[in-house]
Amino acid sequence: MSDVNDANIRQLFAMHFNREGNACNTAEDSLYNLTRVQAALYWYTNHLLMKIQKDTQQKVKFVQGDEQQAAKWERMGGAEEFGDNSIVLTSPPGDSGMLYLRDSEKYRDVRVSAKLEGNVVGRQTIYLRYDRQKESFVRLLLENNELKLEEKQAGRPLVELSKATLSEIHWKPEDLAYDKATVYSKAQTEAGAAKEDPGYPVNISHTRLLEIALSGKRLTVSVDKQV
Repeated sequence: MSDVNDANIRQLFAMHFNREGNACNTAEDSLYNLTRVQAALYWYTNHLLMKIQKDTQQKVKFVQGDEQQAAKWERMGGAEEFGDNSIVLTSPPGDSGMLYLRDSEKYRDVRVSAKLEGNVVGRQTIYLRYDRQKESFVRLLLENNELKLEEKQAGRPLVELSKATLSEIHWKPEDLAYDKATVYSKAQTEAGAAKEDPGYPVNISHTRLLEIALSGKRLTVSVDKQV
């Protein structure tokens, strides 16, 4: 069947996009075996642009959104887009995105409420008491459905202070459908999943409500109303 299809495609069309996963086709590629990227519904603009930049190895201009909101933050990695009450931070392939709230080193006692969206498998981090010169901080991590608290004091190694497993996430078998157009290849994704063994498929999404209260040396955290 494939031979018949190929013969008819060459007779009827001048080119054929035959594969998914890569945004770049070169002069050396066959016109009848070209690749394409299918953007998923949940992708933000910078997700697609990051994918194009990785595949083409050419710099692209990312969208920033609300300029007034953007002025309050300093980018330390990745690409960010600001909405009315949201920040979409897109990480570079194989790396992490990071934003620093300007003048936040002056804050001592803070309360933070946020909804963290994204996949269960992976890592999202909020830094508190962050001193960039001394490289000291306390940080909260949502990592593979666990909540971790870590501390880094100046001149000392990173220490994990506590760890708790979050509530179970229910998912359906149809959620396992693999998205071939993600930044990472299927082999990379499977290798990462096997290495971390988080107990959840890599593409299961969930939103967590995170509330943080920091007063002096006392830190209170709740995830989805669970303290």
